[in-house]
Amino acid sequence: MFLKMLAFEWRYFTRQPSFIVTSSIFFLLTFFATVSENVQIGGGGNVVYNGPFSIAQTLLILGFFAIFLVVNFVASTATRNESSKMAEILYSKPINPVSYQLGRFFGSFAVVLTVFAFVPLGIFLGTTLGAAAGWVDVERLGPTVLSHYFTAFFYLSVPTLLVLACIFYAIAIRFRSMMGVYLSAVALFIGYNVAVQFASEPAYRELAALIDPFGYSAFAEVTRYWTMHEKNNSAIELSGVLLQNRAIWLVAAIAILALFGGFKRGLTLTKVKAKKAEKSAVNDSFTSALANRINIKNSPRINTLAHLKTRTLFEVKQVIFSAPFLILGLITCFMLMAPLFDPQGMFGTPNWPLTQTMVQLVAGSTGLLMLVILAYYSAEVVWRERNSGMGDIIDSMPVNNITFWLSKFIAIALVFVLLYSFGTVVTVANQALKGYTNFELSQYAFRLGYINLVPLMMTVVMAFFLQVISPNKYVGMLLFMVYIIGTLVLSNFGFSHPMWQFAEAPRVPYSDINQYGHFLTAHNWFMLYWLGASLVLGALSYALWHRGPEQPLKARIKLVPYYLGTYGKATVAAGLIIFIASGSYIYQNTRVLHVYQEQDDFELEQANYEKTYVQHKEDNIPVITKVNINACDRQY
Repeated sequence: MFLKMLAFEWRYFTRQPSFIVTSSIFFLLTFFATVSENVQIGGGGNVVYNGPFSIAQTLLILGFFAIFLVVNFVASTATRNESSKMAEILYSKPINPVSYQLGRFFGSFAVVLTVFAFVPLGIFLGTTLGAAAGWVDVERLGPTVLSHYFTAFFYLSVPTLLVLACIFYAIAIRFRSMMGVYLSAVALFIGYNVAVQFASEPAYRELAALIDPFGYSAFAEVTRYWTMHEKNNSAIELSGVLLQNRAIWLVAAIAILALFGGFKRGLTLTKVKAKKAEKSAVNDSFTSALANRINIKNSPRINTLAHLKTRTLFEVKQVIFSAPFLILGLITCFMLMAPLFDPQGMFGTPNWPLTQTMVQLVAGSTGLLMLVILAYYSAEVVWRERNSGMGDIIDSMPVNNITFWLSKFIAIALVFVLLYSFGTVVTVANQALKGYTNFELSQYAFRLGYINLVPLMMTVVMAFFLQVISPNKYVGMLLFMVYIIGTLVLSNFGFSHPMWQFAEAPRVPYSDINQYGHFLTAHNWFMLYWLGASLVLGALSYALWHRGPEQPLKARIKLVPYYLGTYGKATVAAGLIIFIASGSYIYQNTRVLHVYQEQDDFELEQANYEKTYVQHKEDNIPVITKVNINACDRQY
C-alpha cells in the first residue's frame, strides 16, 4: 500500500501542468539571477556566485517562498479526496491508514523536493553556461565544487521542506480545507517575519537560531564572522547551532506528523453540516417566461450594457468577496506595518512621515505582491468557467466576447484599487498618530492611481493575452513569469531603454518645490506609447477569446478578422497609429536629439574614469591649512 500510494502521488503530480510551471519558475528565477546583475537573490559584494555561502543563502531565501510550494502539492494531497468527492468510495475499502497516509505524504513530498531541486540546478547551469557564453564575469565565479550544492540542499533545504510538509499536511488533515491551509500559511509567513524583527537584537540571536524553522537565523549565526575567503571556499558543515536547529525541527516535524497526520484512527468521512434553507424571491418576469405566457417576449437584440453590468457584478463578487482577497488585504497591511513601526531613518532617527515618503512606501512594499496577484488573478478569471466545467454552457449564451473580457478586467482593476486603498488607509493612520496632518490625499490618488496603477492595468492586458493564447492557465502563468524575469535581465543585453520593456516609463520623482517637474511629461509620453500596444493586445485577446468547444490556437487565429469586426479592426488600427507615432517621438528625443546611456555604457564610463585617474591615487590631496577672516571689513 505504501509504495503504491507513493507511486500514484508521483505519477499524478508529475503529469500536472503545475509541476512543470513551478519547476520552470524556480529554475528560471535562479538561472537569470545568476546570469544577470539586475536580479540578485543570494551573495553580493565580493562573494562569488557559485561559492558555498552564495548557494546556501539563495536556497534559504527561496525556502520562504517554498511555503506555498508545499501547500500546493502536500496539502492538496491531503484534501484531494474531499475536493474530488471520492472520499465515500475510497473509504469504503479496507485501507490501512498508516501505510495509506505515509504513502500519500512521502509521494507528494518527493515531488516538492524534485521541484525545489531546480534551484541549485539553475545556479549550476547559470554559472556554467554564463561563463561559457560571456554573460557572467569570470571574476565573479570560483571553482565549481558539486559538494557545495549537495551540502546546502541536504543540510538546509531538505529539513526545512520536511518541516513545512509535516505542518501543512497535518493542518490539511485536520481542517479538510485548502482555504484553512492557505490561511495557516499566511499566518506562518506573517508570524515569522514579526518574530525575525523582534529577534534581531544581539541578546536573542542564539535563541532565534535554535527556533527558526527555516534555518536562516542559524545559518546567519554560523557565518556571521566569516571572512570573504571563507564565504567563497568553506563548505557548510552540519555542526554547532545549525545541527541543533535541524535536530530540533526534525523531531518536531515527526511528532506533528505522528500525532496529527491521521495515523491513529481509521479513515472517516467529513461531517457535513446541514445548511439552512435559503429563501429566495423569484423574479416575476422569469416566472412568466417559465409559464410560457405569450405576452412576455424576450428581446432578440443582445443587450451588451445590461450583460456587462450583470457579468461585472458577478466577477466582482467572485474576486472581492472571497477568502483569498481577504488574505491579500491582510498581507498588504502587514507589509506596510513592519517598516512603519521600525522606520529606517538616518542615524537611527525616524523620518517625518511626509506624504511623498508614504506613497513611495506603499508602492515599494507592494510592488512584488502586485505582480503575484496579477499573475494569479489573471489566470483564475480567464479560466474560471472552463475549470468549473461550465464553459460550454456559458459560452452558448448570446453574450458578446467584450462582456466577458471587460468584466474580468474591471474585477482585477478593483482588486488593485482596493489594495492600494488599504495601503493608503494604513499610512494615513500612521501619519495621524505621529501628528502629521498634511495628508495630501490628491498625491495618494495621483501617484498610486496614475503613475503606478495604470502601468499595472496595461500589464493585465498583456497577462490576458498570454492566457488566451495558452492551452491552460498554468502555461499562461509560466509565459507571464518568463516575461517578468525577461524584463529584469533585458538590460544586460542592451535593452534597458523603457521602450523595450512593456508598460515601463522613466521614474517620476516628487518634490515640494517642483512637484513632478519635467519628469511627468516623459511619463505621459511613455504611457501613451504603451496604451497603443495595450489596445492592440486587448483587441487581439478579445478576438482570440475561448468560446464554445475548445479549439486550438491555430483555428482561433483564422477567425480573428471575423471576431474583431469593424470596431475591433478600428481599435487595432488606432492602437498601431498611437504606438508608432508616440514611439517615433520618444525615439527622436531620447536617441537622436539626446543621448540615452545604457547600463553597460554607464559602467564602461565608470571603468574608463578609474583607469584615467588611477595614476593620481597616491597624490597629495589639497587641504585648507589656514583661514584669515576680518569680520569688520568683511574681507576673506
